Amino acid sequence: MKTISNAEIAKKLYENEKIASHFTFREILDSVDISRSTEEEVTKCDAEKVVEDFRHGFLEMIEWIEYENSK
Repeated sequence: MKTISNAEIAKKLYENEKIASHFTFREILDSVDISRSTEEEVTKCDAEKVVEDFRHGFLEMIEWIEYENSK
């Protein structure tokens, strides 16, 4: 368990080609900032799980956007 900053989360998410093709780094970081408090940043956490939860959320958003655009 280690702490992970919002910027580190955004960087890891931006490494995913599908996410990076739909969102800018700034958009990802802003979304993480909105969803996560600074208090959470300084507490110890399962960094991999936090990143995976965000990755899943972003991929779901992309699937929803693609679904809406296909109508």
